[in-house]
Amino acid sequence: MPDHIHILVDIPASISVSNFIKAIKRESSYLLKTNSHFPKWNGWQEGYGAFTYSTKEIPAVKQYIINQKEHHQSLSFIDEYRQWLIEMGVSPDEPYFPK
Repeated sequence: MPDHIHILVDIPASISVSNFIKAIKRESSYLLKTNSHFPKWNGWQEGYGAFTYSTKEIPAVKQYIINQKEHHQSLSFIDEYRQWLIEMGVSPDEPYFPK
């Protein structure tokens, strides 16, 4: 997707989600900045969204990620993100919702 990515990971309890995301952004930014195939790389946006899933939901989440390009043809990322926040009981207002 041109404006976001989905990553399905199993993060050990000894690592916070924020530290994991920080490491992913730091290492991938370095790789992209130093790779001539990405001359317009300007860095990651501030913030991120993270959701938890049960083990039994993993196959469905994997399938969703595989099909995200098709999925986002009918529902924008912003609309989907707003729906997720509401479903999870989180206000879709700032600071959780991108402008």
